Amino acid sequence: MNVFRVVSALSFAAILGCGASNTDLTDDARRAEVEEMFQKEAAKFDVPVISIADAKTASDVVIVDVRPPNEREISMIPGAVSSEEYESNPEEYGDKRVATYCTIGYRSGQYAELLREKGVDALNLEGSILGWVHAGEPVVDENGEPIKRIHVYGDRWDLAPRTYETVK
Repeated sequence: MNVFRVVSALSFAAILGCGASNTDLTDDARRAEVEEMFQKEAAKFDVPVISIADAKTASDVVIVDVRPPNEREISMIPGAVSSEEYESNPEEYGDKRVATYCTIGYRSGQYAELLREKGVDALNLEGSILGWVHAGEPVVDENGEPIKRIHVYGDRWDLAPRTYETVK
């Protein structure tokens, strides 16, 4: 590990340890925290991960938002369907792989694991919606219009890029 990464990691840990809020973090530090949190959550499930680039470009993938309605009302990944919509007619999606997402990857990991137990080729979207926006990908409101606003579940997950308004 190079010295810069060690110093950066120690600085990041010191910032968090001193009671600084996520709002004090740079976008790079927020992205690093999202990546770390996702890796910890994803490791809890026996579910493969799909990259944002692959989920975005693959024609054989349906993106499923597992968050509750109050979170989806704030914004969603364009083209995503709710878990309720998916479950109401899974045949509509044929043999497509299912890429699940939530805020950081825990709830989507649980959901993907349940789908896999039913024989569905389900994957956990890398970084979930926080990873998506950090990758520079858009989110949309309930009318399909681009918006710089996302639901972040709570203070611990308030790690969106600084250009985003967050709702808890």
